[in-house]
Amino acid sequence: MSNPHHPNGQPRPSHVGRPEIASPLATHSDFIPERADLLLVTCVKTKLNVPAAAKDLYVSSLFKKQRAYAESRGIPWFILSAEHGLVAPDEWLAPYERYLPDTPMSYRAAWGAWAAERLELLEGPLNGKIIEIHAGAPYINVIADHLIAKGATVVNRLEGLTMGARLQWYTASGTGDTDPVRVRQGEQTHEAAAAFITLLLDESRAIAPADFLEHGGDGLKRPGLYSWWVDDSGASDLADGLDIQISCGLIYAGLAGATRWPSGKRSTNTLWSRIVGMHLDD
Repeated sequence: MSNPHHPNGQPRPSHVGRPEIASPLATHSDFIPERADLLLVTCVKTKLNVPAAAKDLYVSSLFKKQRAYAESRGIPWFILSAEHGLVAPDEWLAPYERYLPDTPMSYRAAWGAWAAERLELLEGPLNGKIIEIHAGAPYINVIADHLIAKGATVVNRLEGLTMGARLQWYTASGTGDTDPVRVRQGEQTHEAAAAFITLLLDESRAIAPADFLEHGGDGLKRPGLYSWWVDDSGASDLADGLDIQISCGLIYAGLAGATRWPSGKRSTNTLWSRIVGMHLDD
């Protein structure tokens, strides 16, 4: 691909017409759109060692700058994961080890097609959309054709830049790093989930099923987390029925309403419908 630069050394963004062949617009900055409709950034090797939201899982300096840039654009953005394809920033991921260039060509071909399909699934038709990608050639080369085939325009603003030059570009763009993710020592509980875990472990908030049903669902017809507790009598009944030793206390935690993987479709379950329909329905 061509690698045009401004006289002051700042890189010009380029359009990608095909992964191997730059569009004629690549050499004419007047035609480069200033604002994209969607933004994709690459995953990185350095990650937390505990599950986290995708935007928090990756902790390298490059990713922090990518994230800050993406969040400053005010447009939907996604992460290109070698393991999971295309993921939304708030999707919860476990740490993994997968490097796209080390995978077979057949995997990369399927990966590129799936990432493009999932983007269209989540954001609607891509025809006419401008998609800005911040990733290396191994990622762009296997997804660009699929996006272009759907009528999108692909923009690669960092084409040809070394890692150091990329970091400098983000600094020059005026977007700094996001705050570092803090992980509590010992239990290794991710801070973003700590508040939810605290509530789920608070037995004083538990109510009896009859009281729950009398509530009528007020404030509960929405997604959320919940936990089940049993007293001595309930633990004894469960132990007899399951033929295993069960103590009183917390026995289960559940989630109502979520984005299903790999379809990307959101569940319509609410706390009320799930608990009443799946747990208390005779």
